[in-house]
Amino acid sequence: MNRLGAAALLTLLALFCSAAPGRCQARNWTFVDKTGQPAMSARYDMLLPLTGGLAPAQLSGKWGFVDRQGKLVVPATYEAANSFCEGLACVKRDGKWGFVDTQGKLLIKPQYEAPSDFSEGLAAERIAGKFGFIDKSGRLVIKPQFDKAASFWEGLAPAVVSGKIGFIDRSGRQVIKPQFETSPQHTFVNSFSGGLASVRIAAKWGFIDKTGKVVIPPKFDDAYPFSESLAPVQSGSSWGCLDRTGRLVIAAKFESLGSFVNGLAPARVKGKWGFIDSKGNMVIPARFDTANGFSEGLAAVELDGKTGFIDRQGKWVIKPSFAFAHPFSEGLAAVQLSSSK
Repeated sequence: MNRLGAAALLTLLALFCSAAPGRCQARNWTFVDKTGQPAMSARYDMLLPLTGGLAPAQLSGKWGFVDRQGKLVVPATYEAANSFCEGLACVKRDGKWGFVDTQGKLLIKPQYEAPSDFSEGLAAERIAGKFGFIDKSGRLVIKPQFDKAASFWEGLAPAVVSGKIGFIDRSGRQVIKPQFETSPQHTFVNSFSGGLASVRIAAKWGFIDKTGKVVIPPKFDDAYPFSESLAPVQSGSSWGCLDRTGRLVIAAKFESLGSFVNGLAPARVKGKWGFIDSKGNMVIPARFDTANGFSEGLAAVELDGKTGFIDRQGKWVIKPSFAFAHPFSEGLAAVQLSSSK
């Protein structure tokens, strides 16, 4: 999964359900294989992608976990659930969040105020309005002291103090003092990727290294993490890509732009989505209503209100027939069947 993590995905799906009541209560979610054939006979109110052989599944308003055959191996008793990360999954009960293992055992009792996921052995947790970090035993290793915090990546985690973003190490020491601005566009604070992190200074975005030195000057209206040595950046209303030296190697000419995965990135032109290569060439024409990045060789795209999957040549591998589809993970994709299926 991407850097937003399962918590962000769950939030988006919650909004998806609330915006269309009944869509997530219709027992019309299942897994399909890469030919588009159902991989299980059971159907659920909602499914999230597989990680470590298990996927969160909603049944009659409660969440549990299913295996790749669709068998409910962790009973649906929770109010919400995230995907597994590093062997543990965040679950909600009585308004609080805790963690279960892959056997369904509640290892860390629900006690936290917000969902999170483990990364590099630690998870950011909110306690009495402040964020700290716990280890996989539930031991508090960095005391709650931050207004906001995100996952560790490459040994550092972003943390907000008095409205400013800095970075801490695994001991909680401020390696880069809080000095960068938060942003209304970003729900989550950006982490390091490939040794660089995007930061906001005087309402413009640039990049710093792990010492906190500005290595790409802040002159962009938005910026996202590097992926495959390219970072999407926004200038005015248009998006392009920087290389690690700060050179704009893909001109800012797209309405929106995703991250590169295996040499391709989704890009929007005149309201339609296609895919560009690392030189900025539109190698899959912009004709889709929405497009996700490639995962396991296939990308979920929407056309005329239905979602299917294309290959890297832009050919339909699974024709658009689903109401909604997640990217492939571990050989299967969680999809919402249309009402006609």
